[in-house]
Amino acid sequence: MKNWINKVFNKKKVIKVNFLTLDRKIKLHYVKPSTNKITVFNNKVGHDFMFNPEQVYIHNGFSTVFVIEGQAEVVDMFTFTAAFDSEQYHVAMNNKLAEQFVRSNQKKETNIQTVLLIGVLGALAITIYFIFDMQGALRSIIDRLNTTTQFISVIFRG
Repeated sequence: MKNWINKVFNKKKVIKVNFLTLDRKIKLHYVKPSTNKITVFNNKVGHDFMFNPEQVYIHNGFSTVFVIEGQAEVVDMFTFTAAFDSEQYHVAMNNKLAEQFVRSNQKKETNIQTVLLIGVLGALAITIYFIFDMQGALRSIIDRLNTTTQFISVIFRG
């Protein structure tokens, strides 16, 4: 409740604190600072942080700082250095994408087992066709199907 009161009625007097906990959660607190010191209560335990007014930035009209549980000072977002600069990151991502594109467009080797399986199935289908064709059974099956479809079409018309 105190957080809401500070946020709504004391907007110019409070500092918005983004509190990063050890279990990787971000909790927002609105606290009134004393001289270069912020006290944040997380789970009813007070955490004191020292801050420099140069480390404060403005976000949605609030003076804002980042703090990490277990550290004594505010995280300075302006001097934060990343492991890669943006150009190195984009070059690495483009190289990875190019490598994946080349891998996906390479012709895959045909497996000898797949070719043999397709050949055997094709030969089996041709053999079955010729067996039915020699006995005239295939012609009689096709004739029966034609007469059945003609009979059904006459029934539905009439």
